[in-house]
This record gives sequence, C-alpha cells and structure tokens, in this order.
Amino acid sequence: MEQFLRRQIASEKEEIERLRAEIAEIQSRQQHGRSETEEYSSDSESESEDEEELQIILEDLQRQNEDLEIKNNHLNQAIHEEREAIIELRVQLRLLQLQRAKPEAQAQDDDEPERRPGTLEQAKPSPGRDRKETPI
Repeated sequence: MEQFLRRQIASEKEEIERLRAEIAEIQSRQQHGRSETEEYSSDSESESEDEEELQIILEDLQRQNEDLEIKNNHLNQAIHEEREAIIELRVQLRLLQLQRAKPEAQAQDDDEPERRPGTLEQAKPSPGRDRKETPI
C-alpha cells in the first residue's frame, strides 16, 4: 500500500512539473506575442492563398463531376435503349421461327396422317373456332 502511494505521489509530481513547463511556455509565448502575431499573419496570408487555390480546385472537380454524371446518365439511357432493341429483335426472331415452324409442321402432318390418327382432324379448324362468338 505504501509503495502504491509513493508511486502515485511520484506520478503526481511529474504531472506538476509537466504543467509548470507548459505554463512557462505559454507565458513565454504571451511575452513574444507581437512577433508571433506577425508570423501568424504571414502564415495566414499563405493559408488564404492555399484556401483560394483549393477552392478553385474544388470548383473544377465539381464541374468535372457534373460532366461525368451527365455522361453516365447518357450511357445508362443508351444501354437501356439497346436492351429494349435486343428484346424487340428477340421477339421478332421468335415470331419468324414460329411462322417458319408452322408450315413445316403442317407439311409433316399432311405427309404422315397414318402414323398419328386424329392429327389431321385436329389440324383442320372447325367452323366454330374461326368465328368469334359475341356474348348475348
């Protein structure tokens, strides 16, 4: 317990010494305040120049970002239109394939009526199917 308290006292003394040194440094700055103020003003001038330059760079980057966003939107629109065109072409291709398959299937049905009985009957449209019936 005694050793613990001695260590704590020693650390408190070190803290006191550190704070005294910090106070002395602050007082020294206050005495030389004029020279530091002059240095600060020259520093602040260069900082303001840096800030102006950074502001110009920021504005340029913002313009570039806006341009890129516009290009991105145009590209996204073009991609969307191309996808729609692909879908439309696929539908047309499928319709053509179905139209070509229909005569071939009918030709096969006409050539092979004996193999599949009743196929010819099903292929012929009935008079009732071709007409649209209107509800009364």
